[in-house]
Amino acid sequence: MSWHDPISTLRQMRSFAIEARDLLADRSLEQLNGDRVLSLALTRLMELVGESATRIEVDVQERHPEIPLREIIGLRHRLIHGYDSINL
Repeated sequence: MSWHDPISTLRQMRSFAIEARDLLADRSLEQLNGDRVLSLALTRLMELVGESATRIEVDVQERHPEIPLREIIGLRHRLIHGYDSINL
């Protein structure tokens, strides 16, 4: 596995998450469900958060249990592999 700076990776994850939050600003679940491009954009941003989380080395993950990296990675797996059963 290639090495990635954990601080840069965490900042990248935060940036993707903020972008997802901003994308949804003032939108309802009904609007999200009715807008295919919006839902795809949100899904992709969450995939990127999860993919970035896979780059955090295990020792860093163990030192920071307050960051739910396993759950974030699990979300990424669900979005990638369970794409046909996602309920926004």
